[in-house]
Amino acid sequence: MRSILFCTFGVVAVTSHATIFINFDSQVNGNITTYTGGGGYPQNGGTVSIAGIDHQLARTSTGKSGSMVFGGTTNIIPIGQFGVKEIYTLINSGFGTNGQLNGRIEAHGSGGLLQTFLLTQGDNIRDHYNGNYNNSAPNVNGTLSYSTGVRFDQQKMVLSSAFHTATLTELRFIGQNNGGSNGNPFLQALSLELVQPTNVISGQVTLSAWAQATAGRTVEFKVYNGMTEVLSATGTLSSDGSFSFAHSLADGNYSLIMNANRGWLKKKVSITIASTASVDNNAILLNGDVVDDGVVDLSDYTSVAVAFNAQPADSNWNALADVNGDLIVDLTDYTEIAVNFNAIDDSP
Repeated sequence: MRSILFCTFGVVAVTSHATIFINFDSQVNGNITTYTGGGGYPQNGGTVSIAGIDHQLARTSTGKSGSMVFGGTTNIIPIGQFGVKEIYTLINSGFGTNGQLNGRIEAHGSGGLLQTFLLTQGDNIRDHYNGNYNNSAPNVNGTLSYSTGVRFDQQKMVLSSAFHTATLTELRFIGQNNGGSNGNPFLQALSLELVQPTNVISGQVTLSAWAQATAGRTVEFKVYNGMTEVLSATGTLSSDGSFSFAHSLADGNYSLIMNANRGWLKKKVSITIASTASVDNNAILLNGDVVDDGVVDLSDYTSVAVAFNAQPADSNWNALADVNGDLIVDLTDYTEIAVNFNAIDDSP
């Protein structure tokens, strides 16, 4: 099972294990737990692994395991990811007749790149339930079955080498020839496998006083040679705070500035690039800069005081005054400001 990152659109950071999840919950329009045999599926999202690839199951607005049904529509999922080599989907159908074309997936890349993959019953897609409709799909990449007769089938789409040095801008899921027993396709998870960069800067970020998950937090990275910025990258952290991004810098000594925004102060670490890689660049980012002026001071106390005891539904709620992200502004937020009082942003 590979390690993963949650991907936000426009990210260029990768880990040494390069499987990332794409979140499309905003386009979920089906609740798979209510489908035939759906009681056997994971009920509240989560991760599954099929053929060595991890997937994050889509969820409905109420947190149930969901799907993006594209039986008669074109659904566009923006990606913005550089260097993708393989696309992995969990796609099944409602109903399904052998030989029927259910749709296609279009991979669009920078510079006009386009690659198309067909979804054909009896080849690489079948009914999600082992019942009276098409149960044959010999060319899926893997299957995870459940006791109620339902299953997740995985499709693997290998991109041409041109995508390896380009940006995968979007994926289009286009339903065709659907309706009745032909089969209506739906997407339940989407993962990407990236080309492994040979030149990387990697490390681990610890976000001080943060009650929520670290995975998915966006961090801006800037590399300086002296006072000159020579590289900028934006990426997401994995569950343990690890990060990695590609570079083409010459060997030497540099400064790396990490900026997680949302109240964390910028942190500088000195890095050395040798033999194309720079590793173990670890840092703790201090919290408490509520007003985002680069220093933890009385103005941050004031913001917390104005929102004291507030929760998200309250009129005086201020998400930034909730320093530790536990969804209430209270003494723990004051405490973090006190601990880091007078701390300032690092500079190159």
